[in-house]
Amino acid sequence: MNDTQLRCFLAVAQTLNFARAAEQLHLSQPAVTRQIHTLERELGAQLLRRTTRTVRLTEAGQAFLFDAQRMVGIADGARRRFAQPRPEAVRVMGLSCPGWAQLFRLAQPLRTLCREFPGLRPRLQVLPSPALLRLLEEGELDAALSFRLESEGRARYRALCSVPLYCLFPSPADLPAAAALAPADLQPYPLVVMEPRRGGALSPLAAELAAGRSVKRLYFAASPEEALTLTDAGLGATVLPALFIPPQQMDRCVPLSGVPAASFGVYTRPEDADAPLRRLLALLAQLDWMTDRTPAAAAE
Repeated sequence: MNDTQLRCFLAVAQTLNFARAAEQLHLSQPAVTRQIHTLERELGAQLLRRTTRTVRLTEAGQAFLFDAQRMVGIADGARRRFAQPRPEAVRVMGLSCPGWAQLFRLAQPLRTLCREFPGLRPRLQVLPSPALLRLLEEGELDAALSFRLESEGRARYRALCSVPLYCLFPSPADLPAAAALAPADLQPYPLVVMEPRRGGALSPLAAELAAGRSVKRLYFAASPEEALTLTDAGLGATVLPALFIPPQQMDRCVPLSGVPAASFGVYTRPEDADAPLRRLLALLAQLDWMTDRTPAAAAE
């Protein structure tokens, strides 16, 4: 069945008159009759009962009326959606973050951005670092929040903040007396570390922490959220950048010494950015990414 058949049936069902239906559809009466006959053959049911004086819906026609109305309504809705499209009317912007904590921080910038650019349609993803550069090059992403990668390809990096690393313990009672810990100081503790293929910028540190450690005292996590959950479960301590640690858990943290802070920023393609993307980059630069991400702030 096709759109013309459905519209012919609906017009006849509404007017109960082939001549008026043909006039309404700007078709000849024989054309309307042919469309109805073809539709009835396809359905294997008589939809209309005709006499020389009257036209009536059969029981099958009454039942099919709802289906025809729904199908034509869907078709009309699709046509309205794409009527007179303008290339600039809708702008899909692909954005990614390394974790859910950073994704949630995008709410306010996107609120401002979508108010200023009503046609903007953000598409948000949480992705591991190794996938970012490929998706940027393929045009699937416009911007990717990430800790700085060792290999950046052709992508352009803009730093947003410098993020210290902390060792998070299962509970405040597990905290050592030291005000800070070097990686070597973590040898006595069971550890949760990021999987090598998922760690991104943390992979070298994860390899250093895992070196020489018994398998019984080492757990691997595929994401920062998984590392946090395993630590909350009491399986071991974990080392993460402060941006991944919820503010309410900073009282279980000790700064990691002897390790440089991680650079956190946004990757884009090297091509010139359009107005919405330039505005987004400006809004991201204004955010205080480190709010409530120190043990002192958590304790206040």
